[in-house]
Amino acid sequence: MSELQTTRIEPSFCPFCGVALGVAMGHGVPEPGALSVCGECGAVSVFGADLAHRAPTPEEMERIMANVELSRKVAYFQGYCNHRRAASALN
Repeated sequence: MSELQTTRIEPSFCPFCGVALGVAMGHGVPEPGALSVCGECGAVSVFGADLAHRAPTPEEMERIMANVELSRKVAYFQGYCNHRRAASALN
């Protein structure tokens, strides 16, 4: 497995909290349909055809939740975001 890379992308906004998202972590430029977890609110979004973030459809959320490994990865990153947010609030 290769290391994760940080890739600058055209900024778009989290469909849940509205924060600007202009960096993707993964294995290069994300493909349409790839998942994203907002570093601010921890919500799961999907890269659209134009690589703008959009809310997942109910069917996509069902597939995410049914995939145990993927659900664990999402939960891990959401925990990381929560920890980072809590640590920055202390400063």
